[in-house]
Amino acid sequence: MEDYCQSGRILCMRLKPQNRTQWIGLIFVTSFLIFLACTFLITGVAILGPVLTGPVGEGESRLPGLISTGFTFLICIVPTMIPFLLIGGFLVYKLLNPIVARSRVDKPEMILSKETLRVGDSFQATYRQGFKVGADVEKIKIEFVLRETATYRRGTNTYTAVHNHTHYEQTYPGRRYENGQQFEDAIELAIPKDGMHTFMATRNKLQWFIRVEIDFANWPDYKEDFEVKVRPEISA
Repeated sequence: MEDYCQSGRILCMRLKPQNRTQWIGLIFVTSFLIFLACTFLITGVAILGPVLTGPVGEGESRLPGLISTGFTFLICIVPTMIPFLLIGGFLVYKLLNPIVARSRVDKPEMILSKETLRVGDSFQATYRQGFKVGADVEKIKIEFVLRETATYRRGTNTYTAVHNHTHYEQTYPGRRYENGQQFEDAIELAIPKDGMHTFMATRNKLQWFIRVEIDFANWPDYKEDFEVKVRPEISA
């Protein structure tokens, strides 16, 4: 995750975004559309094929048979697919939202002022991000949270519970950003002295994240997480 940079005389650390799901969303949307097209094609061929290839008497036309079979297809087959279309459409909408939001902004940068972090350390986090197109932003929010993830079993089912404990929150008022303009700010953060370090186990995780949310007016919101790894040592 970590990539080090030299900023003046300070050795800093760049964090990589965690929410890299746009390719998964695009693959799902493409697969769903291909599946939908193949389903209609196969069903249509199965129903209309006999009408198109069957024998026709002299002076007769295939048109009445095609019309009758077409109505049967629309009345009997299409309604049975409506629930699948609704569910698929909802999933496509949810998956496309972050992709659409990312299309309006450049790749973000999150730079920490320290190479390594321990429990009790203070540090500065600098966030910058440019805009690809003009956009009306209602607000920008940056949070520093401790995320607790617990996986447990109840009977034969497995559940995952996620809780975010916010230790810092900064909200910036909305404004208009034009193409090429950039948002940038530096905030002072600290790992609490009585806090917990990063902990990863099979069923339990404790992770620190800097979360960024850009609320666009009349447009899907942009959200990004940056994991901050905290060592188990105590700061002097």
